[in-house]
Amino acid sequence: MKKEKDECINMLEKHKKALDIMATKEFTTELIALLRSRTSLIYLTCNEERRMLTYFEHLSASRGYTTSVWDCYRGLYDLISDEQAVSTVSDIKEPEVILDKIIEVAMLSKESAKSMKADGVSGIIYILLDFHRFIEDADAGIERRLKTISQLPSVVSVIVTGPNYVSTPSLENEFSLIDFPYPNNEEISIELDTIVQRVSIKQGKMPYLKKKLEENRSEIIQSVSGLTCKDAQKAFCKSLVNYSDFDIPYILKEKQQIIRKHGVLEFFEPKVTMDDIGGLGEMVNWLKLRKNDFTQDARDFNIPTPKGLLVLGFPGVGKSLTAKATSSLFGLPLLRLDFGKLFSSFVGSSEETTRIAIKLAEQVSPSILWIDEVEKGLSGSKSSGQTDGGTTARVVGTFLTWMEEKEASVFMFCTANDHSQIPPEFMRRFDEVFFVDLPTLEERSQIYEVLLRKYDRDYEKYKIDLLTLAQKSENYSGSEIEKSIVESLHACYNEGKRDLSTKDILNSLDNFNPLFKIREAEFSDMRAWAKETCRLANSANKKLKIASNKQYENIDL
Repeated sequence: MKKEKDECINMLEKHKKALDIMATKEFTTELIALLRSRTSLIYLTCNEERRMLTYFEHLSASRGYTTSVWDCYRGLYDLISDEQAVSTVSDIKEPEVILDKIIEVAMLSKESAKSMKADGVSGIIYILLDFHRFIEDADAGIERRLKTISQLPSVVSVIVTGPNYVSTPSLENEFSLIDFPYPNNEEISIELDTIVQRVSIKQGKMPYLKKKLEENRSEIIQSVSGLTCKDAQKAFCKSLVNYSDFDIPYILKEKQQIIRKHGVLEFFEPKVTMDDIGGLGEMVNWLKLRKNDFTQDARDFNIPTPKGLLVLGFPGVGKSLTAKATSSLFGLPLLRLDFGKLFSSFVGSSEETTRIAIKLAEQVSPSILWIDEVEKGLSGSKSSGQTDGGTTARVVGTFLTWMEEKEASVFMFCTANDHSQIPPEFMRRFDEVFFVDLPTLEERSQIYEVLLRKYDRDYEKYKIDLLTLAQKSENYSGSEIEKSIVESLHACYNEGKRDLSTKDILNSLDNFNPLFKIREAEFSDMRAWAKETCRLANSANKKLKIASNKQYENIDL
């Protein structure tokens, strides 16, 4: 007897330990509160059925719940023993029939509640898998049965599962909604150890994986954050098959599949780095200082996860380029959100699409959510009540609330050309607001150097006078400077593929006027506003070296 008792105690401790490792403490606390408060109907959004059922196995065993599972294929069965329910009903696979059975058990449980408690049974749980399909197309019979369950005071709790929350107007207030979390770091770590152990046993030539894992465990775990255990396992295995290693850039590509399936966000593969940015020294230094702030090591040091950056400035000064380079610097996936894709003509659809976009960004976190020209999405929020029934205001309000309260490591990178359309309450959601002015003389020189290198034209080799070009291109933006180089290359190509010269670029600059000349008053107004409101991105910590090769050519300005 003592041996059996010890085995039971050991098994109970095993289940408790396993439960503590899975999901999150917040989820477990919330779920237990719902069960203990005798909540009859619970809607559980879940994308990982097997792991969710394993979680409830540990919960049931450690907390004393009797749990049964139903699906339209197998019918009703016990979660722990996996035994089919004994029933005189031949068609237990029908949704109406299982609801009738639950109502019957719930009514009987009111009388046997005391005896159940004496036997150590905390309650009865029914998990209805994929029941969202029957709710979405619910007839009056299913609706009435669910309402009856919600009104019965009993020890029975019904948990409906589905990938997303769906309901009908009649059932909207009957369910308590809870989301089953994605695997935490400890769960992923266990998966990693299992895979490495299996590979090491099968292939003795790969023992170095254990050492590699210990050296880079945090980065490897972070790379699959937001994936299910199954998807994370698949990503790890594919990386090992293709590279015999945990290749983080390759693993990150698995997250693209999640984004592409929904179509709300666009996944960007950055092909630029901070070395491709000319000037903007102050903003670049700010970003570099936060490069490692998304790691567990930073959290252990009590470093808060960066919220985001709002970058204002004239068109063509490198705002979007910096967003792409930030993705490379941080080593995080870059997700671009087009505000226009959020809006739909169907009532409630815009708000739902916004919630999906936010959920996706959180799912693949840590990540960077990039909204280009954000003022276009915010501009109609004030008059939304008169123009679109308040849809824009509600969408913007959802984003503002999320930005203020978000706990997921989603770094917001927003760019804007017009400050007047951005409300103050939006600006204060960011860690910093930078203003990007037109490049200074020193920065124009650096931009020319970077862009010439981009087009495989080293300024020293081709004897390009950067100082002369920088002086000539005053009030030109970075994109306009690039335009002058591209125009020059066209001319060189059509003239026998000759070498590029300083004079070619000077001629190109003479062929068009910068946008500044057309909108000078607007630019001056923005500069004055930014001086009082923003941090200047162009203020470098040190003077940039300006290369002059005047000894090579005689140029008349």
